[in-house]
Amino acid sequence: LFCQVLIFGNAAYQLFKSNRSSGNARHDSQSANLDRVAKRLTEEGHKRCAILGGGKVYGSFLKAGVVDEIELTIEPVVFGSGTHFAGDEPFEQRFRCAAIDKLNDSTLLVRYVHL
Repeated sequence: LFCQVLIFGNAAYQLFKSNRSSGNARHDSQSANLDRVAKRLTEEGHKRCAILGGGKVYGSFLKAGVVDEIELTIEPVVFGSGTHFAGDEPFEQRFRCAAIDKLNDSTLLVRYVHL
């Protein structure tokens, strides 16, 4: 589904910035004050946004209870190290698988919705 707003962690933003063509993208550098971000998005009429990581950003939004859907791509690549998907602090939320799409011969897109 189409999203007008992309939310990045700093590392993901730096990668995005170095690889994107010029366009009408607006960059607002704000520390992760989730209440302020949520209020601003609501005031601007946004109902959907894509959170493009990293783990601290994912964890903040998940813990705040504002994530209603997760889309994961599954690639046939195994990494020996990395960061936790949603930060280092323990918490639990339940989702159910809503759809699985085969994007190409080796990539799956799995969509989960919050219970």
